[in-house]
Amino acid sequence: MSEYVEALKKWSQEDDHLRNANFYGDFEEALENCAILLKGLKTDPGNCQKQKSLKFNNDKIRSIFQSVTNDDHLQYGWTSKYSDMVLQLRDVMRNSFEKFFVKLEEKVKDFIGKLNEAEEHENADIVQWQEKFSQETNYIRKEILVIEFMGLFPDERPLVESKCKIRYTNGL
Repeated sequence: MSEYVEALKKWSQEDDHLRNANFYGDFEEALENCAILLKGLKTDPGNCQKQKSLKFNNDKIRSIFQSVTNDDHLQYGWTSKYSDMVLQLRDVMRNSFEKFFVKLEEKVKDFIGKLNEAEEHENADIVQWQEKFSQETNYIRKEILVIEFMGLFPDERPLVESKCKIRYTNGL
């Protein structure tokens, strides 16, 4: 992500059209915040508050450029830099997700293996989910099944989110 922020900084320094845009002040502020937060996360990568702030500022930048509907130059400039970042992250994210899928499946199988018959009946939705998950080979469908799995525990989600255990992905 630091390469993306640096590319945006360079673009903002070199492109008069961007510097003259009515949103430039908001963009520059969010971009500077991202740079500061990234620097802080290099020394403290587990800092949940900085992660959330980085996501907020990155979302603000994305929102700014998605709202620019009448300027192809600005839209293309941002989209090309954002796409470069997303493409670089794709392999990293895929490897991380695959490791996560293996660990999740092991933990769920272990949980199910310790259930007695009555408990297994009470947790039938988890058992059914695990059967679908273990048979699925499509990466995208596995991601969707993980979301379904999180839906089985609605009361726990706010706690998990507050501890930065859920990682958000950015899409165009």
